[in-house]
Amino acid sequence: MAYSKATAPSAPVAIKISSVRGPGRREIDPDELETVTPSAFSVFIDGRIGRLRYLAYSWPPMILTGLGILAAVMPKTPGMVKFRETLLIPGAILIVLWIWTMLRSMALRLHDVNRSAKWVLALLLLPGLGRLMGGPQLVLVCSSAFWIVSLLLIIWPGSDGYNDYGPPAGPNTTLVKVGACAVLALMALSVVANVKYIQYARDHKLNASNSEAPGGTGEQPASTTKEKALAALRQTVQELSPTLPKKIDRVTTLTGAEVRGDTYKVYYSMDPSVHLDANRKDAAEQVAKQKICQSSMRTHIDNGVTVEYVYTFSGSIGEQTLFVYVPAGSCN
Repeated sequence: MAYSKATAPSAPVAIKISSVRGPGRREIDPDELETVTPSAFSVFIDGRIGRLRYLAYSWPPMILTGLGILAAVMPKTPGMVKFRETLLIPGAILIVLWIWTMLRSMALRLHDVNRSAKWVLALLLLPGLGRLMGGPQLVLVCSSAFWIVSLLLIIWPGSDGYNDYGPPAGPNTTLVKVGACAVLALMALSVVANVKYIQYARDHKLNASNSEAPGGTGEQPASTTKEKALAALRQTVQELSPTLPKKIDRVTTLTGAEVRGDTYKVYYSMDPSVHLDANRKDAAEQVAKQKICQSSMRTHIDNGVTVEYVYTFSGSIGEQTLFVYVPAGSCN
């Protein structure tokens, strides 16, 4: 904690206490007021902070929240999924820090209005109590009480001078004022962004309902049709897996199938009696692509799914592989 004094008192500070408990406002000589300013990062909850410092100390939770949102919206590529797995333990530590810094700031602000930090625990227990007494709807009401109090602490003035939790924090520095203004601006932007998102989600849902209704156009966004196609292919893979390897014809055996991202991959093993002529490899690939586009797979390709067939030849000249790659929407 940082300690500072408005002036160095020449005599003991005279404090006139209007009440031992209660509002906690005490009459003191402002020229001899001692101030104690808690730091932004600490494991202790001793001391008090004012409204501006309460906002400025919100930066650590906001940064951690931003990191969490960034991790959630990043693309789910295999490399990114593996990277996320390596961040499980650091992520858990950051979540604990996020909770602690938020609760500590509320506790220090409650001290400033001469209220016990135990009220924070009471607010945390409210959702569980609501679950036991009234179900999900009461849980929502009790949870909102926590956030309402956290917002009230932004405008609730603190005690003048000393109170039951010690002297007030020191004067607000320029950095505290700038940080508080920045947090208020970000809060306003987040409100606007949430309103815009709700409007977008509502309009999107309305358009989807109109397309499904009788007499509607029946058209669906490309992303929706692609997701449905990928879901159908995943179901196919799930049904095929227990039957593999599966003989397709006299020389072809289906050995595997999978969906990776937007790509459906199928693996075939050819009989050793079948050889792949290297000079005609491109022609064989074109023929295979035409057959794929003429099959039922054409619907999935038109709906945005990329298809890749992998043929493995293990003849006398060694193992060879033929890749037949059909990008989404390429069947003309």
